Amino acid sequence: AAGTEVRYLPALDYGPEQELTPAEGVQVMPCFPLGGMGYVPETEQVLNIFEPRYRQMYSDILMSGGRRFVVPQVAQDETGAVRLTEVGVVFYLDDLREVSEQTQDQVKYVCSHKLISRVRLRRVLNPRAFADRSTYLRVEVEEVVDTDADEQPSALEEEVLGEVLKVA
Repeated sequence: AAGTEVRYLPALDYGPEQELTPAEGVQVMPCFPLGGMGYVPETEQVLNIFEPRYRQMYSDILMSGGRRFVVPQVAQDETGAVRLTEVGVVFYLDDLREVSEQTQDQVKYVCSHKLISRVRLRRVLNPRAFADRSTYLRVEVEEVVDTDADEQPSALEEEVLGEVLKVA
């Protein structure tokens, strides 16, 4: 059907060492790209956090009080180029358990999230960080407004959503 293809940002450019300066008045969010699974708003998700860059991200979102970050899908093409989807889901940190003692520091946190909305990624400010793993990505985003939010879903839409939530 028209309009159902997944759209991606341009491939990440690992060249610039300097982080780009965000445009004035644009919202910037931490970014945690994940592949293999689609996420939808109004659901919940648990993540196990072990990579140092994402340990830092959780520390930062707790210190800032924001408790939010965006999760786009990530794909790699046959040339090795990495692309993020244009639209990601905003995860809101609901609960964080420190589990490093129980896991011999293999996993630092077990985190529960509410998936609260979608955003459109405009630009990755520090693409090199994805390659060198020095820190987490930061992206410029804009809110996605659902135009049919007030409409009642059809029986078929309800059935499809039910099936999606079973596997999510």
